[in-house]
Amino acid sequence: MRRRIHLVLTLVLAVGALVTGARAAAPGAPTDPCSGDPAVQTRCGTVVASDRFLPAIDSTFLRDPVHERTYLVGGTATHDSVALGQLDAGGHLVRLSHFLIRDFVYVSSAAMAGERVAVTGGATDDHGNRNPFVALIDPASGHLTWTRTWPACCYTSAIAADRRSTYVAMSSAAQSGGTPAWTVVALDNATGRVRWTEHTSDRYRYGTPEAVTLAAGRVIVTGYMQGGSGNVARMDVIRSDGRQAKTLTWHHGYDADAIAVTPSPDGKLVAAAGWGSDVAGSLVTFAAVVDPRTARARWAVFGGSSPVANEPAHGIVWSGNTVAVAVDNVTDAATTDESADNSREYEYVNQIGATGFDATTGVLSWHLVLADDPRAATGFVYAASLSRDGRTMYLAGMTSPLSFGVSEAEATTTLAYDGPASPTVAAVDLGTHQFRWVGRYNSGQYGDGYGTTTAVAEVGSHVLVACYLQRPAYGTSVLANYRQAALVAFAR
Repeated sequence: MRRRIHLVLTLVLAVGALVTGARAAAPGAPTDPCSGDPAVQTRCGTVVASDRFLPAIDSTFLRDPVHERTYLVGGTATHDSVALGQLDAGGHLVRLSHFLIRDFVYVSSAAMAGERVAVTGGATDDHGNRNPFVALIDPASGHLTWTRTWPACCYTSAIAADRRSTYVAMSSAAQSGGTPAWTVVALDNATGRVRWTEHTSDRYRYGTPEAVTLAAGRVIVTGYMQGGSGNVARMDVIRSDGRQAKTLTWHHGYDADAIAVTPSPDGKLVAAAGWGSDVAGSLVTFAAVVDPRTARARWAVFGGSSPVANEPAHGIVWSGNTVAVAVDNVTDAATTDESADNSREYEYVNQIGATGFDATTGVLSWHLVLADDPRAATGFVYAASLSRDGRTMYLAGMTSPLSFGVSEAEATTTLAYDGPASPTVAAVDLGTHQFRWVGRYNSGQYGDGYGTTTAVAEVGSHVLVACYLQRPAYGTSVLANYRQAALVAFAR
């Protein structure tokens, strides 16, 4: 018998004042996670809340402009519930609620639906099937307004919402009973009922929608679909009545993906970002600007010039006439690490970076990389956000001492052996195109563990980072029992 539990557990937390500040790099301590390039101001973060039941996995900061509140919503490290944290104007965590959808929950995306919070992800049923779900939460009452689930045919990966409707994008394999590979569903916020459903109906066999946004009265979905010789980056522009206006695709060599999308400041255009690769596996940054009213691209580029080669995009913001993309800078650095148990050679390392494009022309304007020496540190960027005044882009990820991994997963494992990996946030001045400051939190207190960020936002006088700190569970792929969620603050 299937269980459907809609239980709400609410915790009221009293958290002290946020205390952060700048700290100079300690002489003779090159592995100090707060040390870095002396030309860039370095700050250490302070944990303001830490608990296994904080929103740590695939979390998102959301802002309610009516009540001047910020929410942090996501899955818990134990994967047992959807967690919703409420922050006041000063960035203090004042309330934490949990919503039990089913036994094992993953959260993939969340959005503000007026003054309520819409969240989507997957919940495992009694038979071990992962069923996609959408839930609408009323933060004022601390209750679920409604929850809707689907059979285990697909999974939801992205969501957007307005006061009337919640729009969720789903993915499934076409070979499973002929189910469409890409589906967008509009749900009524008052009742949870389906307003309309838009299915993929073209030559592509399967794919994954990665992001959803709203602009110019349209629903814009980006992701990838399988093409003839590889994957293509795709954007669907859907009118408010559910009819598909047009599908745009972009191809580069072998693979391509549009993993992020954001509206322009005036809401008339959208910008997408992702990556492309050729048959040899070389990566380039992908970016495009599209007019949703005509469903035509103003411009689209793969790379554009050499500084953005080997740089997959992981986030995007739009400020003024700049489309800024958060990227992983992949640098060749063949060498041997003698400190490991067995000396090993590595081919490249990743570093946190950002790239700016002219929003009108698509011309590459500037490019930044966090570290000049690729052998000094490695890092990945996982999230990006824009300051409230539009002048600063925040890049959130992780950095660590020298790593010899050749993939994100392998690098993470290596870091757990070689030293603590630190949750990191870098503030980029969009006017001067330089790093304003870099903040790190020392995760070394968790022994040989590592830490990484999942979301970043400016709240009051601080920049808050949601992260989890993790000790490796050797010989197992499930690390939930070793994770500690944390909310880390940096003075902005």
